[in-house]
Amino acid sequence: MIELQYDEKLIIAMNRIVREAESWMGTPYRWNCKVKGIKGGVSCGDLIEQVYKKTGCLSRAYQLPTVYRDWHIQPEKLKDKGLFKREVMKFSTPLEDWEQRRPTDVAMFQWGGVDSHIAIIVGDDCIIHAITDRKVMKHRFRSFRSHLTGVYRPFDEILLGASEMLCEEV
Repeated sequence: MIELQYDEKLIIAMNRIVREAESWMGTPYRWNCKVKGIKGGVSCGDLIEQVYKKTGCLSRAYQLPTVYRDWHIQPEKLKDKGLFKREVMKFSTPLEDWEQRRPTDVAMFQWGGVDSHIAIIVGDDCIIHAITDRKVMKHRFRSFRSHLTGVYRPFDEILLGASEMLCEEV
């Protein structure tokens, strides 16, 4: 049996996560829904949650908290404006320099004065996210740069869950 090195395991995990994110492409945006495919639906936060769960990075029991649908339009109704960021930081750490981003990092964006949108970085200038009233799509990272509030790197031990899951399947 070949023993994989730590960096090789991370690369395997990162590729698995990117492939899983890509498999959600075309899924309609539906608030508080977590079903892949054209007859399903997913929101931006639920997309992140499902991609990391399906790749073994997050426990199946983990759930992002549910907030009301238009929280980015009426942020004054949101009692806890730091909720989204704190939840993402349960499995990641903020990067000091967003230009150091890599695939599998999570980008957070602000609309309406509150961090209200997240995406998975899948390439140097590419994100996958679920867009309100549209679907899961790929966009250029720089197209949303003006709304960026932070980039978060999932902990290595979280990412390694995806490589372990891959090894179990083989």
